[in-house]
Amino acid sequence: MQFMMGLQCSYFRLKGKLYLMLLFFLFPFGLLAQNMIAEIPLKEKPMYAYVDRPGELYIRFESRIIRYDINGKETGSYSPVHPALHFEPRDGSRMFTYDSQTKRYGFAAFGKYPSTPLPEEYAVEPIAACSAGDNGLWIFDHADFSFKRVNLHKGRVDVEFKLPASLHQENIVAMREYQGFLFVATPTKLHLFSSMGKLLKSLEATAADFDFLGEEVYFRNNDQLIFFDLFDGTTRRESLNQGLSFIRLTDERRFLIYADRLFILQAQ
Repeated sequence: MQFMMGLQCSYFRLKGKLYLMLLFFLFPFGLLAQNMIAEIPLKEKPMYAYVDRPGELYIRFESRIIRYDINGKETGSYSPVHPALHFEPRDGSRMFTYDSQTKRYGFAAFGKYPSTPLPEEYAVEPIAACSAGDNGLWIFDHADFSFKRVNLHKGRVDVEFKLPASLHQENIVAMREYQGFLFVATPTKLHLFSSMGKLLKSLEATAADFDFLGEEVYFRNNDQLIFFDLFDGTTRRESLNQGLSFIRLTDERRFLIYADRLFILQAQ
């Protein structure tokens, strides 16, 4: 038994060293040691990752979502009822969640399950939704391929438009509003719509993995991390390390998430 435990310890130490060796290829010599803040083992395989406006990290696993502060300390845990639950950390105190199975949504503290029924007059088959500011939400109705921006405070639809017919066969897996734009993700594309529903851009993306930093949306395209400026249309790229599951960026931190390990680095 002691021999087997010794082998397991040696195995995990070796994996940790291999990750660090790979990270050295991404950063100039000596810079990694200066920027490394924490290395945290993960007990489950990460399914997705998020950051809130203050810069805290949320990692979604199969059984729960764990919140970490900017230095890697666990500060909360939330167990969704089913894996299809849509989750947005927003400002870290008032999250948005939507359950497409029960058709309920909520703006509430971390760990609270969505409890407000979505009025039937807004959608027949609302398979996706996201927050729209502090008092609204976007809804995608698969029954007629329509998007609606609902003003919850006034109880009305402010914007409504149809998904272009050329996109009807695509599987919508995520929606987000940011800087007045609506982002609609499929397994291979990230579609950018104006606030009034005009399709502005379709970007090649991988696995609906995207987030925002300042005036840019960043997303994965195979082994590249691509930054697209929302206002001048310019792009920049970074090469991604093989084996990286997710990367999340803030003004202060770079969160590098692997299958069994989280690295937290100081942002440059």
